[in-house]
Amino acid sequence: MSNKVGKNMQGWVLGMLVCLVFFCAGKCMADDNLYVSAVYYGGDWGPALVKKATEKEPAVYDDNHEVVYFIKHAVTYRGQKGLGKLKEGEYDFVEDRLILCVMEADGSGKQEIADLWVSRDKEWPPKGPTPGTYEGVCLDVSPKGRRAAWSVERGSSEVKGLWTFNLDGSGFRRISEAKEVLVERIMRVSWVPDGEWMVFEKYYGDDESSSHILRCDKDGSNCVALTKEFTDTQPTVSPDGKTIAYTCWPIGRGGSSSKPHETLAKGSALARKYGGNLYGGARYIQVMNVDGSNQRPLYEQNGKAVWGTYPMWSPDGTQLAWGSGVFDLVSKDVKSSHMYIVYGNWGKAGIVGWMGKSIILYDVESGNKTRLLGPSGTTKVPAGSTVREVW
Repeated sequence: MSNKVGKNMQGWVLGMLVCLVFFCAGKCMADDNLYVSAVYYGGDWGPALVKKATEKEPAVYDDNHEVVYFIKHAVTYRGQKGLGKLKEGEYDFVEDRLILCVMEADGSGKQEIADLWVSRDKEWPPKGPTPGTYEGVCLDVSPKGRRAAWSVERGSSEVKGLWTFNLDGSGFRRISEAKEVLVERIMRVSWVPDGEWMVFEKYYGDDESSSHILRCDKDGSNCVALTKEFTDTQPTVSPDGKTIAYTCWPIGRGGSSSKPHETLAKGSALARKYGGNLYGGARYIQVMNVDGSNQRPLYEQNGKAVWGTYPMWSPDGTQLAWGSGVFDLVSKDVKSSHMYIVYGNWGKAGIVGWMGKSIILYDVESGNKTRLLGPSGTTKVPAGSTVREVW
């Protein structure tokens, strides 16, 4: 009797092992068809994270080691075909993640620090993986506060808005929420050096006709509008915390959404303020005090206002760069460039920011550009690798 039981037990164990082998084989086959569609956002300098915070000890950073923090949006799915060829039902959605990441100034040492948001809802996305769902994503690291602010202009209502978190990924919280529709979209954000408050750009209206610059405390309280008269965008705080540079569209962005959108005569008071022609869509680099007072254009030596968008301060606060130029605040000279970086930040190694679906490092002196990461796209997970190892 006991021999019969033993043989039955052996047969049962053997059967289970065979099933397990086939199950694992099937799982490996499925994993062989894993794809990651990644989009990279932001790019800002900060101290290297040495050790994450624990319940008993704070995070440890190396202030002498400057690294690049950025956001990775990764959609993982299983399927037989590449992105763009899949039809509904031809893939299995796995997960959608927004991840805080870091890399060295030369693009090496890429690693994920922490998931900021994860969705494993198999009903989403309804028409296939759609990386790039989130637009206007801007990351800004507080120089001394060991925290980052992150704004998401468009995307899921669960993610859209203004967020803050520690550089080790902890303490993630939304401090301001954008509405479900396009009204009041929140865009570029910039900290003051001590990390106690920040400024940001907020759209009013679904036609992008008007946006203003606001400031709020680090917890989202005491929100105050600093600009109200024109369409003002892309604020960035100077290294000494005394001045805000931003882009001003004096008579709107042009077209039916401007206010007004016709060209103003050279002799008009507003046109004279900007040193010449002024028309819908004209945009200039302006500065103001951090309390919103003394709003004014920057002028070149020839008396014309400095034309540009997405201003970025040099680490010493003596220069402002934008996509096609660098302005010296002392000499009033403008040096042309072909940087074309948006949401950029100027550090010791150069300007890092987003361009052409990639994170780029721009050397101001030489004009050289180095692709640190990207371009965004779809990658099949190599055999033996994990989803988190794909860049």
